[in-house]
Amino acid sequence: MNYMKARAVIPYEIMVFTQKEALLKFLAEKDAEILMTNDEELAAKAKELNIHKFLKLSEEQISDSIGESLEYHPIFKYQSTENIIREMLTYCTEGSICPMAQTANSFKGHVLGVYSPVGRCHKTMFSLALANVLGKKYRVLYLNLEEYTGLSEDLLIRQNGSLSEIMYMYRRNVAGLKLRVQNVIGHLGKFHYIPPVECPEDVVDILPEEWSTFCSYLMENLDYEFLVIDMGNLVKKPWYLLELMDVIFLPKVEDELGKNKLREFYQDMNNMGRGILLENVVTIDIPKDEELKEGILSMEQMEWSVVGSYARKVVHERGF
Repeated sequence: MNYMKARAVIPYEIMVFTQKEALLKFLAEKDAEILMTNDEELAAKAKELNIHKFLKLSEEQISDSIGESLEYHPIFKYQSTENIIREMLTYCTEGSICPMAQTANSFKGHVLGVYSPVGRCHKTMFSLALANVLGKKYRVLYLNLEEYTGLSEDLLIRQNGSLSEIMYMYRRNVAGLKLRVQNVIGHLGKFHYIPPVECPEDVVDILPEEWSTFCSYLMENLDYEFLVIDMGNLVKKPWYLLELMDVIFLPKVEDELGKNKLREFYQDMNNMGRGILLENVVTIDIPKDEELKEGILSMEQMEWSVVGSYARKVVHERGF
């Protein structure tokens, strides 16, 4: 529990009880989202208590088939605290109990993602153009979640920090977080952006579920109508973020190796039982733009480039 408090990796108020009587008195008056315990008696009363998710620290590893028949979710206690927290977050997120792990339809705005397991597909240029086109009519925030963006600091300026500092403060539930996020946000063309991480090592230990809850936080607490997420390898399990998205734009590829990677991605999503997320995928065919070979375009150039024109076409077809 001290580890959880120090790392602040879950969006809950954490309470520690050392006496069973005090815990039972608390539960008689209030509901609890999650209870983690190794107490056999409490586990036996799981249905009677005001608890949404009950996790039991187990002395031995329990198979999935046996675990499904129990009144609680077993977690093997003899493993690293990091693994215990990761399993807890995964269980709560999949159960749709985690209050900040919301679905796309629960937001007041829209979350649009541009993602591909294949590199070199002009994904970032389309993401910037998409944010700029939407920004003419709506308040738009652009978020780049790539390890290495390829974007010069002249384009996405870091004046008061970057996504690295924001995630550090978010995980520790720093007071006045909303104001701190607003101070870091920059302006480019017709949209706003959070400067990308300066070094992937800064955020290497962030769990996929935390990225998901962070994006939920942005939509719930900042006054934006669209969040455009340029998805890259910074998030190791992308489906946690894909669940938040109204639309997932996936660029086409021409080479056979790239097509094979896309087929493997689709197959993997179906094998994991997440095939329903693929219903939100919109395949886009980003046209070749000779100007991009010369380097990063300014937003003024981007607006009237081939990619900019294509982004306007996509926005029009989607009815935004």
